[in-house]
Amino acid sequence: MAGPASSGFHRWTALALAIIVALLALAVWGFHYVTGNAYLDWYLSHGSAIALATSLVTVGWGDVNRQPNLISAHPVRYFAALMHTGGLAYIALAGTMGRRRATENPAPTGQLLKLGEVLIAIVVVALLAVTVLLWLVLVMPIQYFIFAVCGAPVRLAMDAAERPIAWTRPDGGVDSDLVLRDRALPAGGWEVGLDQRPVTSTALIASAVLLVLNLWRPGFLAPLLAL
Repeated sequence: MAGPASSGFHRWTALALAIIVALLALAVWGFHYVTGNAYLDWYLSHGSAIALATSLVTVGWGDVNRQPNLISAHPVRYFAALMHTGGLAYIALAGTMGRRRATENPAPTGQLLKLGEVLIAIVVVALLAVTVLLWLVLVMPIQYFIFAVCGAPVRLAMDAAERPIAWTRPDGGVDSDLVLRDRALPAGGWEVGLDQRPVTSTALIASAVLLVLNLWRPGFLAPLLAL
């Protein structure tokens, strides 16, 4: 018999999953209302590129891989990581427009260049802010289900007691092995597991899976693609 703590845990899980499903339903309805097209069909057509873009963002903005819960199959952890990462994105954008460092009196030409730079930055930051919002609304809800499936190998790698490593031999060749996680790397060694960049790895796997599904378009997806 489940205790009060367990019941509360399940309620939070159900609530988080309900929020994700509701956000996905809102995305489906809103996309159809605005464009007249089916959201899931659009996502399948562009999902591979979206996932690839996600992987590029995780490489360019390294902090994303510090949020492994972005690939969690647990809805509470995913939703919490989603909110935190979205907040960090806006803080990062706000940082570009923050207080400037003190400088000596610049020449008039330098002042004009700085003004132009600020105006361009305002436009770019505004576009990025809208892009982040659209990403959170249109991509992140369905991405929970995509990453819950495609992130399975990465989550297993993260939980494994051993890690795959490689190192360069004196003759220039490369050796590899599975070692316990608490074992130090050999000189010149590096880790080669999927869990080194968990969000990046999952996004790349998702990109490949979505590309195959878009090219294949199996019949069982037809009813969903009409939504």
